[in-house]
Amino acid sequence: MKVVSFDLDDTLADKNFDDALWHREIPKLYAAKRGLPFEEALAFCEAAYDAESDKSIHWYDINYWLGEFGLVGEKQKLIAELRPLVRLFPDALPCLARLEAAGCRLAIVSNATREFMAFKLEADGLGSHFGDVFSMTSDFKIVKKDAAAFLGICGRLNAQPSQVWHVGDHYKFDYEVPRSVGINAFYLDRKKEKKGEFVVHDLNEFADRVLGC
Repeated sequence: MKVVSFDLDDTLADKNFDDALWHREIPKLYAAKRGLPFEEALAFCEAAYDAESDKSIHWYDINYWLGEFGLVGEKQKLIAELRPLVRLFPDALPCLARLEAAGCRLAIVSNATREFMAFKLEADGLGSHFGDVFSMTSDFKIVKKDAAAFLGICGRLNAQPSQVWHVGDHYKFDYEVPRSVGINAFYLDRKKEKKGEFVVHDLNEFADRVLGC
């Protein structure tokens, strides 16, 4: 049985929710709290995100950022208001259906926190397609920059790296790192900026590659 794992954000689900949260609503709250123009608050928040970088588990943690910005107590309202913005890419469910029909075992391997994954997996019944869901930051306290993260996932799946296919939109985290340990990793480049043997431009193309092997 082939094990096929997917990144979640900007792979199965688009960034509509995340962009609204991190680059609109949190800066709006910070602007109101500090009496700043929105653009000044946005620049401050984005500089803070960049300084932490996506290699840190804090980068993904809303509780950390609300604490940093003095906005503790705003989380539930934010999530409730923005939750309807979660959207899947049009190719997500057709890809999963093809792989399921072929007998593949499907998993999600994401840096997103469990808290965010829980409601994103409810979008259009997405979670029903996956028997295995892993949050690297919540479950293992690491991000996908570490090869050990993917080896640990293989252990959890009781699969050799050569039995696992993975796809995601982050060139290092979803392609270079898993491929370095023998996983059949593909880089999802929806903008069609890269070419290569292991670059795919949509999830249907990825399913073709998995099923053609």
